[in-house]
Amino acid sequence: MKLGGMRTKILYREKDSDGKPRPPQLRQFTLRGQFLQDLADVNVLGGYALDDAAAIIVDGHDGSGWIVRGIVMMQKRNGTWSEGAHQTIEIPPG
Repeated sequence: MKLGGMRTKILYREKDSDGKPRPPQLRQFTLRGQFLQDLADVNVLGGYALDDAAAIIVDGHDGSGWIVRGIVMMQKRNGTWSEGAHQTIEIPPG
């Protein structure tokens, strides 16, 4: 999970906030649950970038097959891009 930003590090961390190891099964459940919300198939239609901020126009599907369209804000911190706020609509398949 080296590609994600702070959200990814928090969701998929190996240890909880007390420093205790998180069981692999719990980490797998987290991954399965988040997959339904995260974009699984994305086309970047365009966007704008200025310094360490970017707005990307996307069209794609999430893990449950819904169509997702809108704008995703990105921010670069310490050399890593991470997702910020997003304004998207989700349309059921079919």
